[in-house]
Amino acid sequence: MRRFWAWALCAPLLVGLGGCAGPRPNLHEPTETEVAANLRTAFDYLYDNYYEEIRLENVVIPGLENLRVLEPDLSVALARISKIEAYVEVRLRDELIYRVRDAAWYAGDGWSAIVRSTIKALRTASPRMADATWVETTDLVLAGVAKALDSNAVYLSRSEMKAVGLVVDDESAKDDGIKKPREQKAAAGIRLRYLDRTTRIAQVRRNSAAAQAGLRPGDTVETLEGQPADTYSRLQMNMQFVGTPDSEMTLTVRRADGTEHRTVVLRRETVDDDSPVAMWRNGILYLQVTDLWGETVDYVKKLLQAEREKAAEGVSGIVIHLRGTAVASPFAAARFLDVFYEGDERYFSTIGQSYLGNYTFRPRERPEDTAIRLVVLANGETAAAAEGMVLALQDLGRAVVVGSATSGQGYLQTGSFLLNGGLIAFPYARLVTPANFAIEKRGVLPTVCSGALNEGQAAVVQLKSGQGIINQATRNRKIATGNNAAIRAHRDFCPPRIDQDDRDLELAEAILADPTLYDQILAAGTN
Repeated sequence: MRRFWAWALCAPLLVGLGGCAGPRPNLHEPTETEVAANLRTAFDYLYDNYYEEIRLENVVIPGLENLRVLEPDLSVALARISKIEAYVEVRLRDELIYRVRDAAWYAGDGWSAIVRSTIKALRTASPRMADATWVETTDLVLAGVAKALDSNAVYLSRSEMKAVGLVVDDESAKDDGIKKPREQKAAAGIRLRYLDRTTRIAQVRRNSAAAQAGLRPGDTVETLEGQPADTYSRLQMNMQFVGTPDSEMTLTVRRADGTEHRTVVLRRETVDDDSPVAMWRNGILYLQVTDLWGETVDYVKKLLQAEREKAAEGVSGIVIHLRGTAVASPFAAARFLDVFYEGDERYFSTIGQSYLGNYTFRPRERPEDTAIRLVVLANGETAAAAEGMVLALQDLGRAVVVGSATSGQGYLQTGSFLLNGGLIAFPYARLVTPANFAIEKRGVLPTVCSGALNEGQAAVVQLKSGQGIINQATRNRKIATGNNAAIRAHRDFCPPRIDQDDRDLELAEAILADPTLYDQILAAGTN
């Protein structure tokens, strides 16, 4: 098993399925026929799988407008003549140079034809685009499409894929009878999260170069290789963290509380094991889940089976760290729930347009332990399928959740390699509870809001008096997705935190050490 921690590669983009599929790419300058096939593949995949209905005006028009990178005087608009008739109008310096009727047939062929004919018209009318290649223009169009769809949708061109090691060099791809090894890539032992053009460290792998340099979850990246972090796109930032083994990178970070700035030099390293970090201490199993895949569940099962004797000696419970866990398969999340739950209640569902986008996850496997007490640690970096797992454990009365509101990402991503060697990835489904509560934007509120409590023993006293506990009546599950004011008020009950301080852990230990307190909090927080 080989994945690179804090990749800018495939799996972090595909938070739903955890993999990429697609055709073998063309390695030469494409013909117009090949361009048509590539665009058709991309548009069909989007049309069939994006979690909301997409139309020409919110996909093709923004994609064509991205050609302003080559021709700043370009403007593209949809002129609707009637309910059934519309035209894509292309102008240079407000002069109409091309007009094509909106495709009345299926997205792939129709939209591909519009893009190709528009590019050909621009090559003729614009000196700046006369020498533009098909690769250059279609890459810009597809990047514009992804940007218009969603802040988490992304298109990687073949050159960008090559830069992060997802495709081999053209020469080494030639079949000359000699198998040439792919250049090994390495990362810096951290995972990043992006919000409002701010890059924060979401996770730091234990014993990594980043951990040894003193980096912490919640640190904000201010500069990278001497350049301000906000000058990098999300893709560019990720690409900077991937390179050859033992190569160095320099960054400046600010602590979460804003009190300290520090510059560190990191050495990139390969990581071959993504197993959860497990540790026993004082009768408690601490399980830190960085990524959630099928092998994660297999590891946890083997661990529990091997520790039967310790459990018989009086283990007080398990603390499951999901702070910063954002890369997760929903199928693995459901299997993880199977380890600790036995019953007929549904876990969560997905809502989208594709088959996988409409799926209900329910118990399927024999549980390992349905009695051991569980405390889950979650924060503002807990995202996607990990949020669904947190919510299910909470609603089923199987775990006490400690920390802050989760990210509210609440959707799953998928993606596909394209014929041109690029990759397109985007959300394909929303996560909802059995009662049809969508996690998107709202997130999951913890049972115990650690930020509302004092530190040390005083927090335990507060908990016993009911302070800091968010009961089921407080968690409003009927807020509309578009009601931003209500969503903010909902999340303000326990604002999302990005740090991973020890207070959550101390509270978890105190709750597990007192079975009566555990049962009291569990009952208050269970739907």
